[in-house]
Amino acid sequence: MTQEQFDCLFNKARELMNKTLDPVHDWAHIERVLVNVKRIKELLPEIKVINLDDKILKLAAAWHDISYIKYKATFIQYVIEVWRSRRIIYKYFNRAEVDKKETDFIYNIIFHHDWTEIFVLKWIVLNKRRSIYHQIVQDADTMDCFSGLRIRQAKENINSLFKRVVMGFLKPLFYNFVTEHKGLIYNFPEIIIKLEKEDDKH
Repeated sequence: MTQEQFDCLFNKARELMNKTLDPVHDWAHIERVLVNVKRIKELLPEIKVINLDDKILKLAAAWHDISYIKYKATFIQYVIEVWRSRRIIYKYFNRAEVDKKETDFIYNIIFHHDWTEIFVLKWIVLNKRRSIYHQIVQDADTMDCFSGLRIRQAKENINSLFKRVVMGFLKPLFYNFVTEHKGLIYNFPEIIIKLEKEDDKH
């Protein structure tokens, strides 16, 4: 992927996510995930990240919630958001003439970014058997999912029964679970714990 292709797609993700239909899945969320991606990468052993392509990593993070530009947060959207993202991603990546193998790989990272496949046959699905890209993006997104800022933001934007159930019951339940069992929902639990301790100091 060229720098020109990367810049075009990164800027397009920003433009589209600034028009999101769900305030919790907006460009501010993407920016926090990008920061998390950078912080996780910096703490990983050099041997794991030496050959990482930052363009692929950043684009996967920038486009991972793109379906929210067309769909509001509902139960159905939560279940099939990654399938809905596919058409949007391929439309813009094809326009930018990105190699199909790279597009397929970025979409695959996005397809597996969410660990909560609770409504789709599985319980907690980590990317430990997938690439380092999959693991970093998944952990970066999960970190923001359970950040105090994101939870407060979500509570301020409760405007449907689905959101009331998620924010009033499921998120608090999961938040308590997460604080006690980070090893089950993060690919790199030791790194996440270290980052959280750094945040607590500030």
